[in-house]
Amino acid sequence: MSGIDPDAVPPFPIYTLHLDENEPQRLELDRMPLEPSYGQNPRAAGIEAVARKAQSQDLEAVRVRIHSTTGDIWDMIVTADGQAIDTTKPADEDEANPARRRKLLLPIILAIGTLGIAGGVAAALVVTDDGEPETWAIPGVEAQLPVALPGEYSSRASWSVAVDKDSDVTALESGHILATGTDGNLVARDPDTAQPVWSSRNAPSDLSTLVQTQWQSKDVLAAYVGRNLYVWNLQIPEGQNRAQSHTISVEHQWRVDLNGQAPMIDMGDWIVGVAGDDYGIDQLVIPAGTRPLTATPQGGVITASQDNFHTIDSTGETTNTIAYSTDDDIDTMPDRQWMLDDDHAVLGWDTEEPTLSIYRLSDGQQVATSSVGYLPRQNTTPVIDRASQSAALGDIALSWGSDDAAIHEIEGLEISAVHDDTAYGMYQTSGPVSLDITDEEADPEPWDSYNPDDPAPALVTDDAAYVIAPQLDQTILYQARDTTRSEDTQ
Repeated sequence: MSGIDPDAVPPFPIYTLHLDENEPQRLELDRMPLEPSYGQNPRAAGIEAVARKAQSQDLEAVRVRIHSTTGDIWDMIVTADGQAIDTTKPADEDEANPARRRKLLLPIILAIGTLGIAGGVAAALVVTDDGEPETWAIPGVEAQLPVALPGEYSSRASWSVAVDKDSDVTALESGHILATGTDGNLVARDPDTAQPVWSSRNAPSDLSTLVQTQWQSKDVLAAYVGRNLYVWNLQIPEGQNRAQSHTISVEHQWRVDLNGQAPMIDMGDWIVGVAGDDYGIDQLVIPAGTRPLTATPQGGVITASQDNFHTIDSTGETTNTIAYSTDDDIDTMPDRQWMLDDDHAVLGWDTEEPTLSIYRLSDGQQVATSSVGYLPRQNTTPVIDRASQSAALGDIALSWGSDDAAIHEIEGLEISAVHDDTAYGMYQTSGPVSLDITDEEADPEPWDSYNPDDPAPALVTDDAAYVIAPQLDQTILYQARDTTRSEDTQ
């Protein structure tokens, strides 16, 4: 701490922290709400956010004024590497060591070793009243999971945080774990530490449709809920850790597909909405008698007719046509369509024997096909794991890998997560189960659960499973490590 020279720190900028001591979870830095990690001291979260902001703005040290709802005001200097000192001037010489101020202030002084905006592991030290540093603990470590998971996962959390009561959880391509915080903000966290990396306001709690995609060559997150399409620009300006959000109104009869090459809105009447300037929507006319599948990064659309895939450019001209084959009894354009990735779509025909088929758009190859009991509704949201080329569409499991393509219908199975060719969900006859997607003859495999209605994981990644469960008046997101993977890496 003695390395800071207060006289060398410029008088401006002055960051402002507002702390509500009656409601410790309420905290603001320069009018922006902060969310402490589960179990983290809110004052520590505030000073930590100051250090991060100073670092992102290339400032070696900044002045901070802390306002409490009790009327107390403190001044501090915090460096970008986390050192902090109290610079509050006493009201008079007799108040040179005010007990109350020191008691509240000293526990929040931090020395942050590595604090990465891009998601590195964060190691923090807390200086206590006796001057001895303590390592900052990852929130909710070793918390007991209230539900049982498959045997390879730990029954104790590697971390756990409070989230919105209706929150979902998903993983980004960067590995960050995304959920809706208790304040309604969208929060991306480091998967190893639960450290918030960035956040955004105006977030829906339902993240089931959220994907990482492109909007006019910009990296974005996109999700649609109800009558809104949400888009977050991931090209965060230097010096900020908040993703800018945009909300686009969507009519209830429109169909939105975000899982293809670029976001697309089927408006009906052969009109398709594609990504426009300033997060607007451009309208494109497609050939009558075709179904739109996906927008293209160049502002065009790929459509499907009875037996061809057509690429339409941004001017409405057809620039490419690729033939595809169907069963003999199919003589119409598809009745249902969902994109699985940039080059694969699942098409459905509501014939006497309803049929689902997976196609590769680039060459028209039929990857898999099967009769099903019924076609899923068009508004069914697929649960997709692109890495393993597998997905779930209602109670239908899909795989489009070159060696293990399959369409597998399991009536009564509600799938919540897909990873590494395995689906996890709730089976109406046995509670939580897993299913090998690549084996069309496989049956759901239950695991020992505490209760028959214990949920399956909401998300599974290479090394962990994630569960959201209520705990008294809170809702908690738990990370449970795959212990077999941990043993393999030792």
